[in-house]
Amino acid sequence: MMNFTQAQITEIIESIINGADGLNKILQTSLETIMKSEDEIFNPNYTIE
Repeated sequence: MMNFTQAQITEIIESIINGADGLNKILQTSLETIMKSEDEIFNPNYTIE
């Protein structure tokens, strides 16, 4: 697991947001992560891809 400082995380997010369609990428990734977490918690047949 990688450990980033708050400044590094901010820089990474800013670089993504400032790119083409960046805000949509951030939102899509966030929603996909939430859905995967829900599957892991509530779906007994969930497997990591």
